[in-house]
Amino acid sequence: MKSYTWFISKRISLSRFGKNNSPAIKVAITGVALSICIMLLSIAIVNGFKKEITDKVVGFNSEIILYPSYITDNIDDNLIELTKPFNNILDTLSYIDRYHLVCSLPAILKTENDFKGIYLKGVGSDYDFSFISNNLTAGKLHDFNESSNKNIIYISQKTADELKIDVGDEINSYFISNDVRARRLKVGAIFNTHFEDYDNNFIFGNIKLTQDLCGFTSTQGSSLEIHTKRFDEVRTDTYSLFNTLSEATNDGTLQSSYRIDNILSTGANYFGWLALLDTNVVVILVLMIIVACFTLIAAMMILILEKIQFIGILKTLGAKNNEISKIFVQLSIKISLIGLFIGNLLAITFLVLQNKYHFVTLNPQAYYIDFVPTQINYAEIIVLNLATILIIWLVLLIPSRIVSKISPSEIIKYE
Repeated sequence: MKSYTWFISKRISLSRFGKNNSPAIKVAITGVALSICIMLLSIAIVNGFKKEITDKVVGFNSEIILYPSYITDNIDDNLIELTKPFNNILDTLSYIDRYHLVCSLPAILKTENDFKGIYLKGVGSDYDFSFISNNLTAGKLHDFNESSNKNIIYISQKTADELKIDVGDEINSYFISNDVRARRLKVGAIFNTHFEDYDNNFIFGNIKLTQDLCGFTSTQGSSLEIHTKRFDEVRTDTYSLFNTLSEATNDGTLQSSYRIDNILSTGANYFGWLALLDTNVVVILVLMIIVACFTLIAAMMILILEKIQFIGILKTLGAKNNEISKIFVQLSIKISLIGLFIGNLLAITFLVLQNKYHFVTLNPQAYYIDFVPTQINYAEIIVLNLATILIIWLVLLIPSRIVSKISPSEIIKYE
């Protein structure tokens, strides 16, 4: 059975102060709604940025990259070979999701009127092309297993615009390995990731082409890209892989040693920028919780003043201080819940619509993406709401303590 304090708090919230839109209650609900809305939007947008930027950096590379230990002027020495013992070691490591050889070469693309220096990244059919397909602006992906697609390349929109070429066009290409070799390549697709550093410097091609140009076999390449199952554990996985390969080299299982790099170092500028966003979100969360708490405290103080005679009557009738405090705490919680509901509804509605229609746009040169990305994490939403309720409840102990200090005799005289 509900106590009388619950019915009194309900009566106050539904009295003329509620039905006639009491400024105190209205301001309190608005403050809580705006605060939780801004907090949810901040977290979802930063999560969206982190996902989009991480996917793009990993899309051009991988979480872990292996290179030959020593780089020389002789390209024949700068190779990684996937031997059977090497494959066996990689296949036994539980944190590795997949891996593939890459054979990259510097190249010059030349048209009748212009030329451009570029880096051709040769990949095979085992490469995850979802990153490229998700950013295609023209053309289609081709099966690199087919010999007819050996000279197909995928170029960025920026490169296509600079050289004034389109899908289906053929272009003269000059590769620099131990000597200069020329090939005529065909544009199979055009992509646009809005990552200028990568779009301006990389194109994708068939690994069979670059292996032939380098004189490599099908098991040899210039690097090995390794995708891990846990991005958050990339640093730990890198150390584990280094120790595993070092032991295999020392005991003679592997005949070569390798230099190991990971995405956190190759994409340090981008991840440093994302770390700053995390700091900004923490500041926003703290500020918004402070705003919500002070708004509720101010509203409760106004309601206490408005209902001070009612408080005096309750005390005269024998109501205890903790019971009167409980009335206003319950009222505050109800106001908070209404504000949280409105704020959650506004935030989630915006996030769903933005995720689908991308109506809020950005300058891709500044943000590496042309729209505001969002990622809804319902677990974070629940935790944030529960934390907000807890903090608000603790803060509301301040005005509730003030009620207990009011004297009934002084209240009756108050007009």
